[in-house]
Amino acid sequence: MEYTVNLRKAVLVTSRFKRTKKAVKALKEFVMRHTKAKIVKISQELNKFIWKRGGRKPPTKFTIVVTKEGDTAFVDLKK
Repeated sequence: MEYTVNLRKAVLVTSRFKRTKKAVKALKEFVMRHTKAKIVKISQELNKFIWKRGGRKPPTKFTIVVTKEGDTAFVDLKK
């Protein structure tokens, strides 16, 4: 499944130094809510994309691809 994730509201509410950590948590919550998965694993490529600009300025909107196997959802960046 493909999703376009908009994390702007989740990111701008938190303090500047914790924005990227909050973006990762919000992404995991988004995937859990939409796939009903209990475990969410983010690919290394997606993690590097989110942390690319540091802890203060994560991307606010991007497209992901989610595959689900049992209770685990694997999240990757759309190429």
